[in-house]
Amino acid sequence: MRLRATRVQAPWPGPLARRIRPIATLSGGLAVVLALAGCNPFSGLSSNSSSSTITVAAVPGVNNANLFLAVHNGYFSRAGVTVKIERFTSFTKELTALDQGQVDVISADYGEMLYQQANGKPIYQILADGYDAAPGVVEILTLPDSPVKSPTQLAGQTIPVPNVDQVDAAAGVPNTLALASATSVLQSDGVNLAAVTWEPMTQLQEIDQLISKKVPAVLLTGTGVYAAEHDGAVELVDACSGPTSNIPLDGFFTTTSWLKEEAKNHSNAPAAFQQGIYAADASAAMTGPIQSVLPLWLKGIGEQEADLVTTGTYPLSTIVANLQRTAGLVALEGMTPRDIDVSTMVVR
Repeated sequence: MRLRATRVQAPWPGPLARRIRPIATLSGGLAVVLALAGCNPFSGLSSNSSSSTITVAAVPGVNNANLFLAVHNGYFSRAGVTVKIERFTSFTKELTALDQGQVDVISADYGEMLYQQANGKPIYQILADGYDAAPGVVEILTLPDSPVKSPTQLAGQTIPVPNVDQVDAAAGVPNTLALASATSVLQSDGVNLAAVTWEPMTQLQEIDQLISKKVPAVLLTGTGVYAAEHDGAVELVDACSGPTSNIPLDGFFTTTSWLKEEAKNHSNAPAAFQQGIYAADASAAMTGPIQSVLPLWLKGIGEQEADLVTTGTYPLSTIVANLQRTAGLVALEGMTPRDIDVSTMVVR
């Protein structure tokens, strides 16, 4: 079962108006809805028992706010496992910590992890799907008076893109999942991508470049989209739409060695982690729980901003076919040398 994001109109007037797109709006009690649908992730939590402690590395973002929610609201403890979160500043650092056994699980972008898996490090396993795209999560934005009024007018332009989650892809092809998704959508719109120059920089720098009119458009993700729209930017292209609509963006990964060690010790910690994270996801399907913890999880975001930031979908299960769409995308766009069979990576 998957719950789709919905859009409602923000109450703000004037140039600061933007669309609020919370995860989902459910009528009635969530537990009743899930029970009727046959996918209540809360069932069986109390029957699970484990004395294990799982250390999870994460670079804090909207994409992994469900991890913080699961700890904050006690969903992991109810599943019978203790989860300790270690905050990291980059993917490279958290991957090194995972490889060296300093942490057990990491929250990471699928583009980065599929790249690692396809380039000589087939040791990673997907413990749980973490965050899927929804409208407004990854966007190409312009100003209302920008000379770029349609996607085809991006040809011949230099467009700033986020400098995080980058891999060492071949020259001329996307080096992030966000950019791969954007180029896929632009190709379907008939844009001449050979004439577009992508310039990596921080999202703060991107917004400054856009607002000062030094560039005609920017590619932004997560809170960067909100910040740019707050300053008057408008959507030109939803980069996760059409061929890339609802694709999985981030997941929780571990190593085969950790899983083997847990199995050797007859530990049910992997299953308990899955139950805890999906219980949090069920809570996150309602407007409110994620927004309430964002100011605690992310630096520089207040309660008002948390209520307005666009969020994607926190899936209630890991669906191999959906993950395969992401693997197929990064392979098709040249970011990875081959299309990985993700069914070999998913922890059952």
